[in-house]
Amino acid sequence: MFNLNIELLDEDSERSLRSSSLCLLEKLLSKDSQHDPLRCKIWPSLTGNKIKLEDCALRVLPLNRLGGEEGKSGTSVFVAYFFATDKLWPSLPLIVKLGRPSPDSNRDKCKQEFEDAQSLHHLFCHSPSGFAVPLHCDERNQDRPYSVLWSPFASADGVWGDIDTNANRLKLRIEDVWKLLKENECETERVTKAMQSAFEFLWPLHQRGGTAKRKRRRFDDEYEPQLRKIDSADWAKKWRTCWGSDEESRARDFGEEWENPFHVLAKTRSIEAELFCGGIHGDLHPKNIVFSRDTPTIIDFGWAKGDAHIAKDFVLFECNVRFVTLPASVSYHEVDAFSSWISFDEEAPKVTCPDLRGRLELVSLLRAKARRAFPDDTNWDLEYVVPMFMVAIGLLKHSNDFSSQVSARRHVLRLAQYVAERVLPKYETKQATA
Repeated sequence: MFNLNIELLDEDSERSLRSSSLCLLEKLLSKDSQHDPLRCKIWPSLTGNKIKLEDCALRVLPLNRLGGEEGKSGTSVFVAYFFATDKLWPSLPLIVKLGRPSPDSNRDKCKQEFEDAQSLHHLFCHSPSGFAVPLHCDERNQDRPYSVLWSPFASADGVWGDIDTNANRLKLRIEDVWKLLKENECETERVTKAMQSAFEFLWPLHQRGGTAKRKRRRFDDEYEPQLRKIDSADWAKKWRTCWGSDEESRARDFGEEWENPFHVLAKTRSIEAELFCGGIHGDLHPKNIVFSRDTPTIIDFGWAKGDAHIAKDFVLFECNVRFVTLPASVSYHEVDAFSSWISFDEEAPKVTCPDLRGRLELVSLLRAKARRAFPDDTNWDLEYVVPMFMVAIGLLKHSNDFSSQVSARRHVLRLAQYVAERVLPKYETKQATA
């Protein structure tokens, strides 16, 4: 009997995982040659060995045991691998996602991620070592309450390290860029190297194999997912209580008067512009760049698209560097200097905090990568700062989890001020003369 004996899952999760595991195992154990590529990617030790289904088992581990954290997607995530006899090596480790049905949406997140990743597979092939692309997905059905997605797991250490002394047990550990940014002193050099590699991997995707081009898009439509239900969600209602409704032009915070971010957003959303569109990962935050033997790998393709504004990958990562992961101990004065540095034409401010100096270097590197990815005549205020403002205000949904509340607030306020003063007047003038 196939063995799945774990207590960390509820009944529906266990049913779903057991059902999907059996479906996957049947393919791996099959003699059908069409499953050879999948077997080589998941359990290469099976090749040439006759193993019965009842001799197989699945070991499932929670992320926190390996040094990881749960994400914000609403899916349950585990690490798992198959094993059989003591002599046969286990399968390679896998990330397993369980997609629960959403009460307000018919969207199957696991199925959508698998299909989106498969549709971009030809672009990922330009950098095959850089992406942990999903391998198998089983949809929900009567016997499987949740959909189940299987993807390669990138372990920080060599997974076979303990195989001689611990039969059937892999050596697994999670290390990602998030951890490096959240350390007491940011490991700027390692993060820099990881970013260099990650954006090299992403460059062919952003260029869509040479077919990326500008398309006329309305910001409201293009950035609707990044705004995270800002018109109706409770988190947004609380922030409107703080800064004012969409109709109120001014807000007060930190004892100062500002442009109300929600008022600025309401005006910005209606802008139509020529935006440079290619393929995107779509959710490029530091937890989605993980290390495998010190080599970065990009994971999680739930927001991947083949035709979207490529700024999304850059500005989300920049927001994470600027305020999502910034330590609370950085002084108010230096946070203010950091949040005031927005324009591509301005030099980075001089700061004394070593960690903040590292952040300035990372933002400079990120923008250098953006310059390479975008056309030479790019309007950076329109194609980068406006998206960063929209992504930043959407990230306030998770603001209670940020270390530096001050940095999050000041960045959104500064970005709103910048867009109101530098972008909206030009757009409104064009509208008036059209």
